[in-house]
Amino acid sequence: MVMETRRANVREALRIPNRTGGQPPQIADQLPDAKLTVEKELDDLLRNAITEKHLLRFTYKGRERIVEPHDYDIQNGIVRLFCHQVGGGSSSRLPGWRLVDVSEMQDCEMLKRRFAGKPGSSFGQTSSMG
Repeated sequence: MVMETRRANVREALRIPNRTGGQPPQIADQLPDAKLTVEKELDDLLRNAITEKHLLRFTYKGRERIVEPHDYDIQNGIVRLFCHQVGGGSSSRLPGWRLVDVSEMQDCEMLKRRFAGKPGSSFGQTSSMG
């Protein structure tokens, strides 16, 4: 129930239209756009990291990122990871919220380090999203 409430609050805050009827992207969906296809290994890794609250490390747009993954869904026809970036490189301030196109993620790995359910708490910071 808490996860469903948080997910609903996140979508409302970002005004993310729900194109999937509340369902996350399906493994290897055969959809017309390649950006809607997620390999099973990556899909499993993202789902496990979100469920078990493990940090992720990956390369995105040429920079290594360390994030707290919070949601994984389709937005505007693109599979995206909603996360709180807590380390690595970025052209924006850190820590901060990010929507990452999953198709552009490279070398994604789940770290042993976990984070608390409250965004930003793994580095002792509080989020403006409450």
